[in-house]
Amino acid sequence: MTENLEKLLISEIKRIDEKIEERSRQVDIKFNGSDKALRLAAEQLKYQLSEMNNVKATFVSRTEIESALEKIELRIEPLLKSSQIRTGADKWKDYILIVIISLLVSGIVSGLVTILWRKILT
Repeated sequence: MTENLEKLLISEIKRIDEKIEERSRQVDIKFNGSDKALRLAAEQLKYQLSEMNNVKATFVSRTEIESALEKIELRIEPLLKSSQIRTGADKWKDYILIVIISLLVSGIVSGLVTILWRKILT
């Protein structure tokens, strides 16, 4: 009887050991998968941060833009002043030229319309 009990205990211990071994393998698989996913996520985050730094490096600071605008304004200012001096006289010249051109165009159009009506009527 004790021999049977001993065999039963040994077989039960083996079964429990096998279950523990199987659970240990399952846990290892899960942890290995988690480690791999965590490593991939860390690499992806590192890549994204690197790309963000690259994009950030392409932007120009506000002070650089303002200093560039000041330089441009300094170069344009004399041109604007010289064009404002000429604008008073040039404005009237441009106006008179536009009036003359519009009169010529309206005369040509009215002449063409008259010719077309004469042809239609005859």
